[in-house]
Amino acid sequence: MVSLEYVAGFFDGEGCINVSYCPPHHFQVQLSIGNTDKNVLVEIQKVLGGKLRCCKTQTSTRKDVWVLHWGAFAETQKVLRILCPHLLVKREKAMLTLALLDSHKPKIVTDEERILLKVLLPKT
Repeated sequence: MVSLEYVAGFFDGEGCINVSYCPPHHFQVQLSIGNTDKNVLVEIQKVLGGKLRCCKTQTSTRKDVWVLHWGAFAETQKVLRILCPHLLVKREKAMLTLALLDSHKPKIVTDEERILLKVLLPKT
């Protein structure tokens, strides 16, 4: 089994923290890691759980991409709590996202959470 430090390093390089907001009361956090090497994602899945799926490419000259995904509220919260101490590149975004998840009450987005969402969401 791979170490948490390895998983965090892999997530720092290949992972994604996606926060989306549907005003006024709903936001969603999704975590994912994509790679053409299914085996390494299977090893990470043994440590952190998640759902593994294959995204077929449109051309025969490219490898299929495997994506390990976490989307449930409690699941993303748990994964971020485990990875945060070991992250370097994505630590700040992970900590802000975790603060958002930790403060959230279902069906209510507070003013504090709106501020965090403005920081986390890409500028359009």
